[in-house]
Parts: sequence; structure tokens; C-alpha cells
Amino acid sequence: MSERLTQHEVTVEPSARPKKFSSKWFLNVVETAARCARKPPRRVHIILVGDKEMCRLNTLYRNKRKTTDVLSFPALDVPPRARTLGHTSAHDDLLYLGEIVLCLPQLRRQAREYGVAFQTEAARMTIHGFLHLWGYDHIKPKDARIMMPLQEKALEQYFCVPRKMIVLTI
Repeated sequence: MSERLTQHEVTVEPSARPKKFSSKWFLNVVETAARCARKPPRRVHIILVGDKEMCRLNTLYRNKRKTTDVLSFPALDVPPRARTLGHTSAHDDLLYLGEIVLCLPQLRRQAREYGVAFQTEAARMTIHGFLHLWGYDHIKPKDARIMMPLQEKALEQYFCVPRKMIVLTI
């Protein structure tokens, strides 16, 4: 008999992070995104990094020599670093969805640029990464027309504010 989850499980690294970003905060964001996307509970690992580490990961996995806001690694593609930290792959845990790597300095810059609160941008990019783990994409316009409204709907529901008050980032 396979294991079933009744709610998402979220682990966050590092443990030394801004107080506003507790594991429970991330869990609530992920739960909201899952409800909007009608996705079942899964395990998700979130890693908070700085510019240097994000630039290294972006170069290694996307061949882009610059920092970025979020990277997502679906369970089958979880990089070796995560496996050495004790996280499993899909072969070991069918309920493990994958990893979301967030670059806090980049999120802070984007929040200033878009005129939104840091927490709003962090929630938006957590939702964005979560949707990527489920296979959503935004490279092609037809895919973006599905993913981006879903992202903003989840953000709206999380913060309980009308969509027109949230700056859309495409």
C-alpha cells in the first residue's frame, strides 16, 4: 500500500533565514498554489540562496552566467547537491515533487522594481517555481496564457487582494 499525504510537506533551507519566511509561511503559499492548480499533496524542498550560489546554479543548469529569481528542479532532475543533503529522488519517494531554489537578493531587487512588498514577490516566485515543478511553462505564449494567470490567481488568493492590485510579471 502506498503512502498518502493529506497536506503538502515543505522543508526550507537554510534554517537561518528572514523570520518572515518560516516553513509554515512557505507551506501556506504552496498549499494555496496547489488548490488553485488542483494538485494533490506532495513533498517540496525550498532552498534560499544568495546571488553567487544562484549564478553558479543558473550557469550550471541553464548555461546562463547571471543570477535569476527562481529555479525549479522536478524530482527526476534534482541536482546532485540536493541528494547529498539527504533529499530523495522520485525513484525513492513517489510523493517528492522536487526543489525550488529562490534567490532572496534578486527577489528583493524585483520587489523594488515592481513596487511590491518583498513578501509578495517571494510568494509569487514560490508559486512560480511550484507550477514549474508540475510541468507548467511560460516560454511559448500559449503556455504563458495558462501558467501566468494561474500564478496570479494563487497570489491573489494567498494575499486575499484583487488581482488588479498585483503587478503581473511576465
